[in-house]
Amino acid sequence: MTIVDAVLFDLDGVLVDTREAWFEVLTAAARTLGYPAPSRERFDATWGQGVLDDVREFYPGSSVTELERVYARHYPDALAHLIVD
Repeated sequence: MTIVDAVLFDLDGVLVDTREAWFEVLTAAARTLGYPAPSRERFDATWGQGVLDDVREFYPGSSVTELERVYARHYPDALAHLIVD
């Protein structure tokens, strides 16, 4: 049996702020999928929504599965944009 000493979780912005990293991911996904990059205003207005809503808002015609794969491919490149509090 494994004993857990602690469980940590983060609500975005408490320990790590991923907003800028996700802006980079969405911008890279737009390039990959052939869509215009989201404006900062549009991104800020939709920040925190799910992948299905991202498809509807930014990448109509793409599938959730396709977008998840694109996000996974680009997220490591965006890690430099994480802000650690």
